[in-house]
Amino acid sequence: MSRLAVIIYMADLISADRDHKDVGRMRKLADKGLERAMCEALRFSIGDSVSKGNSIPPSTLEAYNEYIKYRK
Repeated sequence: MSRLAVIIYMADLISADRDHKDVGRMRKLADKGLERAMCEALRFSIGDSVSKGNSIPPSTLEAYNEYIKYRK
């Protein structure tokens, strides 16, 4: 994902009008650094989709796999 795409994704996820269960943790992570925050955001998105019985968008899995590869 481009830097701009990451910023937009995170801005939407942690905006003031969001109240999902991990929003506070995501906001703290974003303050510390976008790379780790984005990885956790993707992990959250995948877990949330699974817990709701929804499919996981292929682009989300692809982005997560890329972040994991570069974090190791």
